[in-house]
This record gives sequence, structure tokens and C-alpha cells, in this order.
Amino acid sequence: PREIEARVLSGATVRVDVPLDGIDPDGDSVQVTGIASPASKGTPQVVDGMIEYTASKNATGLDTFTYTVLDARGATANGTVRVGISRPGETNQPPVAVDDEITVRPGRTVSVAALVNDTDPDGDQVGLVPGGIEDTHDLDAEVVGDRIVLTSPDDDGAYTFYYAIQDTYGARATGAVTVNVSANAPLLPPVARDDTVPVEDILGRTEVTVPVLDNDEDPDGAATELTVTSDAETTTVTPDGELVVTLTEARQVITYTVTDMDGLTAKAFVKVPGLTDQAPTLRPGTVLEVLAGESLPIDLTEHVLVVEGRSPRLTTEDKVTATEGSREVTSVTEIVYTPDADFTGQAAVSFEVTDGSGPEDPDGNTSVLTIPITVLPPENLAPELVGTPTLDVAAGEEATVDLARFATDADGDALTFQATPPGGGLSVSIEGGTTLRAQATAEVPKGTVVQVPITVTDGEHPPVEGTATLTVVASTRPLARANDDAVPDAHQGKETRVPVLANDSNPFPDVAPLTLVDAVVETGQGSASVTGDQVAATPRDDFIGVMVVRYRVQDATKDPDREVEGRIQLTVLGKPDAPPTPRVEEVRSKTVVLSWDPPNNNGADITGYTVRSQNGYEKACGTTTCTLDGLTNNVEYTFTVFATNAVGDGPASPPSAVARPDEKPDPPAAPTLEFGDQSLIVTWTNKTYTDRSPIQTVDLEISPAPPGGATQKTALAGTSVTWDGLQNGVAYKVRVRANNLAPDPSEWGEYSAAETPAGKPAAPGKPSAQRTSIGDTSQMKVSWSAPNDNGAPITTYTVEAVRGGSVVSTTSVAGGSTSATIGVPADTTGYSFRVRAHNKATDKFGDADFSPASDPVRAFAKPGAVSNLTADATGTNGQIKLSFGAASGNGVRSDEISYQYDAGGGWQNLGSNKTVGGLTNGKSYSIKVRAVAGVDGAREPGPAATANAESPYGPIPAPQVSMSGGDRSIKYQWSTSGNGRDYTVSVRGAVQSSAKSGSGTLSVGYDVTREICVKVTPTEGAAKETCKSATSDKKPEPVFTVSKGSNHKLPDGRWPGTCQHSSCAELYLTIKDGPANTSFRVTCYGGGSQIGSGNYSYDAQNRALRTDGNGNYSGGQQCVWGQPGSSVRISTTIGNTNTMTWY
Repeated sequence: PREIEARVLSGATVRVDVPLDGIDPDGDSVQVTGIASPASKGTPQVVDGMIEYTASKNATGLDTFTYTVLDARGATANGTVRVGISRPGETNQPPVAVDDEITVRPGRTVSVAALVNDTDPDGDQVGLVPGGIEDTHDLDAEVVGDRIVLTSPDDDGAYTFYYAIQDTYGARATGAVTVNVSANAPLLPPVARDDTVPVEDILGRTEVTVPVLDNDEDPDGAATELTVTSDAETTTVTPDGELVVTLTEARQVITYTVTDMDGLTAKAFVKVPGLTDQAPTLRPGTVLEVLAGESLPIDLTEHVLVVEGRSPRLTTEDKVTATEGSREVTSVTEIVYTPDADFTGQAAVSFEVTDGSGPEDPDGNTSVLTIPITVLPPENLAPELVGTPTLDVAAGEEATVDLARFATDADGDALTFQATPPGGGLSVSIEGGTTLRAQATAEVPKGTVVQVPITVTDGEHPPVEGTATLTVVASTRPLARANDDAVPDAHQGKETRVPVLANDSNPFPDVAPLTLVDAVVETGQGSASVTGDQVAATPRDDFIGVMVVRYRVQDATKDPDREVEGRIQLTVLGKPDAPPTPRVEEVRSKTVVLSWDPPNNNGADITGYTVRSQNGYEKACGTTTCTLDGLTNNVEYTFTVFATNAVGDGPASPPSAVARPDEKPDPPAAPTLEFGDQSLIVTWTNKTYTDRSPIQTVDLEISPAPPGGATQKTALAGTSVTWDGLQNGVAYKVRVRANNLAPDPSEWGEYSAAETPAGKPAAPGKPSAQRTSIGDTSQMKVSWSAPNDNGAPITTYTVEAVRGGSVVSTTSVAGGSTSATIGVPADTTGYSFRVRAHNKATDKFGDADFSPASDPVRAFAKPGAVSNLTADATGTNGQIKLSFGAASGNGVRSDEISYQYDAGGGWQNLGSNKTVGGLTNGKSYSIKVRAVAGVDGAREPGPAATANAESPYGPIPAPQVSMSGGDRSIKYQWSTSGNGRDYTVSVRGAVQSSAKSGSGTLSVGYDVTREICVKVTPTEGAAKETCKSATSDKKPEPVFTVSKGSNHKLPDGRWPGTCQHSSCAELYLTIKDGPANTSFRVTCYGGGSQIGSGNYSYDAQNRALRTDGNGNYSGGQQCVWGQPGSSVRISTTIGNTNTMTWY
């Protein structure tokens, strides 16, 4: 916390604002919670988060005390306050009222905090005087508490009124408030200020009400119109904008928001102590009285409130102080105060108190408290006059002062005042017992000062004498206010009359209006004079700029010392300058576009321009670029421009450059195109005109770009041109643009229809010929590659067949094909073929060249089908023998014919023995056979014939038999095959069956042998048999095992003996693979000795001891053992167990 300094007069009170922003290193919120150490010359206490210090009546010099601050986490720190105390003056000085000014929008209710900047030299409390508001115009201003509430008028303007303030002794002063009303006034957000709830306000309560709007304000509205909201869970908002906070154990910092009528907001905090944070506090209304010089016992338990269940006590004696007397600490709960014998008035005792067990108790809450004490005189005392009452009275007026504020009586007796009239045109009287009223005649010169004798008595003592100072002044009313005026549009050389008094404020509206006494030009060039209640101002003819006129105003007193000055600011406007030379931006048909730079407007906005030509054309223009239409084509024009503003027309500009309107030609029609070899002939028609200049030349544009890159031919005369250097096969379009004498050519016309340059196609390459046939008809398939078409699609081909040097046939083929099938008679002499192409160029320029002739190819037909085809199995695995008659040749020699067969896997060459191998025995085949002609490397198959169905077969194999022995079982399996022939099966031995395959398991005893024989008999040929045998496993040796069984202690009423150890349990017997279905007896041994009587035939469950059908047994026995670490075993009549160590 920061060290704070303050100043106060003896017996007066000062409020100390404690700076809290930025003092916490963690950024926590901080509040003032109390006084840490008491003052010695006054009484400090925390009020609304600030410190209110009251100096003792006789105190002077420096007083020091400390205060405590608390952050949101409960951490505390102390700060120091130093207060300088001085004696008040003998004479009361009036307060000082400082003028205020606000800016608001029309129709707003506004609360003005006029006292904020007003002061009092003596430190007296200053307040507004109800009914002290004068000259309020249409503001409806009134005093409401410590604010002035008014309503701004609906019209913009400056409105001034006066208000009065007075100190505690009745001395007054007057200030002015100027209200600037503007529809464009900036909207100001409200001001929300933090609130602190004192600890004493929550004692014995569960909730507290906080009037947060009491210290908030709206700079352009009224605090009473603000809307209060809060999102805190423990808080609700009343209709009057008060917060109702539910108290909690811990301290709370409540955030609330105020919103004005414009939707602007501000936020502030309410700091509420917690129920467990209640430091000791004084009982509300604690005020003690004592006679001067007598002692006053103060019992803390009667005057200090603490948390329920605790009691107050002093911390240390050195923290107990007293003013205007002495103190004595008689116990931890009692202080005796004795005031000075010669003192009467207000005194106090300050002390630090805790609700803990002592000053070192960490759980104790401490506070520094101050109890106010009124010290009464031991006997009735005479009243006293304090200070000198003063009155300022204007000649012909009156003034009053309340003398009671300057007198005190220790006994509180009723006082009576008297005053002696001073004479000399001055008169005084006492009204209401305490009010001194003074009057001055008009003849009393201002500046006269007299002392008026006064007395005061309490009826018990002789009157006490004093004086009041009376000063005659010119007037106590404020000066007039001359508000400045502005004329934004004065014209050079022209008189303007300004009603300057219309917005000035008159302190004597009920006596006489204000009077204009003088007017002079302060800055600028021109003249000014007073005309009734107006000022006439005339700028010089050649003056442009700001001219200021100063005028003087006199009020009803006619006192030159009360005259005030005001000013008129005239913005003087002149005609615009001449524009610079205009520019010709564009020339069109009957139109010119003209532009120019704006000239100096000499203070008044340019409202327009006028353009004129040398031959009488004129047009008004609104901007610095203007389209001049309605002109005559082929006529030369020059133009000038002058500007116009509110003052008048300016001079003309220099003339522009020459402009001649003309209209460009219309877009030409599309030209016609005729193709050539790498060229086009372009032909067009030029349009004739009567309303514009004739076409001089044309420009051509081709698309796409030719190989040379140039896409245009320009400035062409005539109506036709040959465009060479084009690429055959590319479709070109051409368009035309016409030129006349206008600056711009016409727009491009439409493109022509596309045309493609072309030449005769090239000769095809050497074709190929391939023999084909349909039945017994011989054909040739001729194929070739398409040649270069030289720019035009090939429409047809001509194919000629040549045999023995002569053309035997000619065939026409469509241009989209590159092959043809041509029928020719079979012949031993070969055929060759040649081809040539045709396109649109051959139609125009003649036939193209033939291709080279193809290689000769021989023509023949397919052979016929074989006859009498049969198939027979040979008895060899996978083999069938074929038999058939030869096929007819159809013009092919017998040595040129071979045969193929298809047995389901595709065509294969057939050998001369006509035998087919690699087949599957037992599978039925229908084999096909065909003849194949082979001539000059070409092969031509004939139709296929199909043989009868036949299945190959081979020798029958021996059966497959397997056997294997296991645990009292034997597994077996067999399989057989006929190898393509039907057969039967017989199985004998351990298994009887006629199935062709089988498997299974034989259940037998240990060490048993079995045999199986399998025999296959084909429908033809000898039978074959296979026999196999196997033996089952031998029987395993029996296993006897002893283990620890169920826990069992003896005696149990059934078995003899004693066993009480925790390990006592039955012996458990397990037999595996013993004799089957066999009864036996049991004897148990432990630690080398027999357990029990032995030779048992029943187990622990009283079941007979007997193995099952597999020779197995398990169960607890009638033997109990309980010696860990010893050996146990079981002996049976069919075998003995292992030995185990007991546990």
C-alpha cells in the first residue's frame, strides 16, 4: 500500500481516497478493511471503502496512523496516512464554484455532478442550494440531492444556466452550467464505481442490500435510468437497481454491469465480507458521554460485537490511544478514559481488539476501533463565537447569513443573537432568531466594508460580543455569458447580420435584456458594426478565408466591469478560379468526352461547370469529366470551361485542343473463302455511308494463326485478296474490320464460315494381300495404310487386281476404310493389288498416284470333310485308334492336305498311325477330325467330322490296404481302382465289405492281432488281392499314489486316535491301470509306524475299496496324520504307493 498525505482544519473532517489499483503483485482485487494503528490527534474510520478522518477540536500539526488492505486470497498489508492539521481562519471564506460544460443529444434527462469541481478554501462541506437555479431556458433544471437534473431541449444549440452553492456557514457562490445540445453528440458510456460493504452491515444477517447506483453516473444521462444486471449466483437485482447479496462463509467480490439507454455498459465490483471474516466492530449507535475531568469506564463486551461464541479483548496496551484526555487499561476488556478538565466537545478512544484468546491467537480476528465520546462541561458555560460571519451585498440588494453556524454552546442551550445597524445606507436585522439580513441602498458605493457588531447569549451568561463583516459589491449575480457564433457561408463583399444575443446568457432576465455596445474586426479584412441586437459584418470584396469579429455585451447593471466579450467566426467564400486547359479524352460520333482539373473553389464547394465551344455550343456539367453530345460530325471544335459555386461564376479556362467528332464504320459482314493448295482466296464487300466518312481500307484477321505467325493483313484496298502460306488441313476463319476517317476503326465483323486449304493426297504404301475363303469360294483381303491426305479427308480408294500382268477387277472402297475383301477365281497363278486415294483436291486438280503392287498371292478353297470316321480303345493306358477315309481337295493337291484331331483340348496334328494318346482311362471321348490345306505357307482347315464315343482303359492295379495298432484298438483303411474298366470288391478277415474303399477302428484288448484281405475282380481279366495285419499295444504297469486329503482332526467320535495339529488330514489314495473290477484292502504308515488298526476294506466315505472296469480308483482313507516333515505311504493288497513328506 502507498503512503497517503491529507490536510484538514482543526475540528473538521476530510475523506481520504486510498489508491488500490496496481498495489497487488498478483493482480488480485484489494479493499480497505480497517484501521491498523490509531491516530493521536483525530479519529479515522473506514466509510464506503475510503478513510474518513476527523481532527480533534484543538489539534494542530502532523498526525499519523496506518490502515489495512485485504486481497481476494485473504492476504493483508498495512499502509500509512499522514495528515497535516492547521487552525481555521478567523473569517469564513465563501466557496468557489467552477463552471461546468456538458455535451448531450436532444431530449435526454441528464444528471450533472456540478459539485465535483467546486471547492471551499476553509475545507467546509459544500452543497447545492435548492431553488438556487436561474435562467434555465427550456432545460427544466432542478436540484436533486447532490446533482442537478435537467432535460435537454429538442433543438441543437448551447444553453447556459446558473446554480448556487453554500458552505456550512451559509457563504454562497454561483457557477454556470453550459449544455451543448447536438444530435451528433458522441454517446458516452456510464461510469460504474466499486462498492464496499462494511462488516457491521452484515452482523446478524443472511443477506445484504447494496444500492450500487448511489455512486454511479451516466455522463450523458441519469444514473437513475441505468439498468443493473449481475451473473453472480448469490445475487439478485431489485426493480430499483439494488443488489441483494446472499452472505457466504468466504469473502465475495461480485461483478455487476450497468447499461444506459444507448446500450453502452460499464462494470464494477461489490466487495462483501464473509461470515467467517467478521472482524470485531462497534455496536451500531455507540456514543458515550462524560463530564470534563471525570473518568469513564469503557467495557468492551458492551460496545464491541464479535462472531457468536467469541468475546472481545484488547491485544496490547500500547495500541490504546485517546484524544483530548488520557486513558488507563484496567483489564483486557476495560479502558478508563479521563478527558482534560478544560476540554469540552468531541473526543475519542482508539484501541486494537481481537476475538481470539490473545494477540498471538492465529484464529483471532483483529480490528482497530474508535469510540466517539462527547465531553460535557461540569457546569454551564457561556457560548462561543467561532470565526467571523461575512456578507457580500450588492447596492440596492440584500443578503443573509445564518449566525448559528458561527456559534457553539457546550451545554446545548438555545442561543439568541442581536446586531447593531452600522448606518450609512446600510441596515441589518435578525430574522428567525439566528439569521442576519443586510440591505444596501443604491447610493452606497461598491467596495464599502463595515464591521457589524453582533452578540450571542444562552440566557445564563452575559452576551458574548463579536462582529460580522459586510462588503458592498457591484452585484452578486454571475456575469453574462457571450457564447461564440459561427457563419460558415459568408460571401466576399456582402453584409451578414448575426443575432449574437440569441445564444448568450443573461444573469438579469427579469430586469432587462443584454445590450450590444461594440463590435470590431479582430482578424481578417472587412468591417463590423452594431445594429440593434445584431452585429453587421461585411468582408472585403477580395477577401477569402476566416474573419473574426469581437463584440462586447452589457447587462442590466450597466457596470463596465461586468461587460463580457463574444466572437463571431465568419468563413468568407469567393468565386472559383478558372480551371486549367481542358483535355479531349475521347471522340465519338457527334460526341466528345472532355475532362479538366478542378480549380480552387475559394471556400465554397463548386456546384457545377459550364462548357462552351467557339461556335456557340454550351452544356452544363456536374463533374470534371463531361460527355458533350449533340455535336456535328466532321466539324472541328475547341472548348472552354468555367466553374460555379454559391458565390457565382468564375472565369473561363483556356481553350482545349481541336476535336472533330466522327463515327466509325459498322462491323463489316463476314467474307467468303475459297480453298487452294496452302492458300485461301478471301472476298468481302465494303458498305457505303452517307452519315460518316467512307471506308478507306480494311483489316483482315485470320484464326487460327498461320505457320508464319502473322494473323492480320492491314490497310487493304479493294475487295479480294489471296492469303498464302497457310497449312493444308487446318480450318481457317477470317473476319473484316473497316477503317474510315474516324480515330477508331469499326468493330470486327463476324467470322466467315471455316474453309480448309488442301492438295491431292499422296500415294499409299505397298498394300498386303491375304487369301480368305467362304466355303468353296476363294477371296483375297487387301490391306493398306492411309496416305497423307494433304489437307482434305480421303473420300474413296480405287483397288485394282492384277493377274499375269493384266487388271482383272477394279473395286471402289469408302475413304474411311483401309482394307477390302475381293472375290477371285481359284487359280495356280498368284494375284497382286494396287491402290490410289481420292479427296476434294483430286476433284479439282485430277487423280493422285497409285501405290506399288502387292506381292502375288495364290487363291484356293477349303478341303472337304473326312468319311467313315470311327474310334476304338487299344487296351493301352490312355490310347484310342482312329479310322477314316481321305477328304476331297477342292483344288488342292493331296500332298498339300494334312489332318488334325480334337479330343477336348484343342486341335492337334494327327500322326500317320492315326492313334491318339494321353487320354484318361475310363473317360468317354467323342473325337473330332478335320482336313487342313497348306499352300504357300497359308493353312486352311476344312469342316470337322465326329467319331463314335469311346473310353480308353489299361491293366487293373492291386488294392491299397493299411493297418496300425493302438491302445486296445486297431485302425484300418483300403482303396481300389478299375483303371478305366468296371470291377467288383470283396473284403474278408476282421472286416467284411464290398465297398470300393473304407476305413475304421477295431476295439480290441491289449496285445491283440487282426488281418484284412481286399480283392478286386474286373469284368474282363484276372483278379488281384492284398492282405495286411496289425497288433494292439501291450497293457501298461499300474501306478499307486499317496497325497494329502481333506483336513480331519481326531478324536471325531468315529475313528480312534488323537490328531489336533493344523496339518491333520486324511491320506488320499490314487490307483491308475490296476486290475479291473478288483476289491482290495488298505494299511497306512506315517513316520515309519502303522496308522490305526490297518487292513481297511472301506474308505473315509465308507465306500468299499474296489477298482473300476479300467483298473482305476481314487479316495480318502480312514487314516489321519498331522506331523509335518515326516514320511507317509499306503500299502494295498494289490500294490504299494510312493512315499511323500507330510506338510
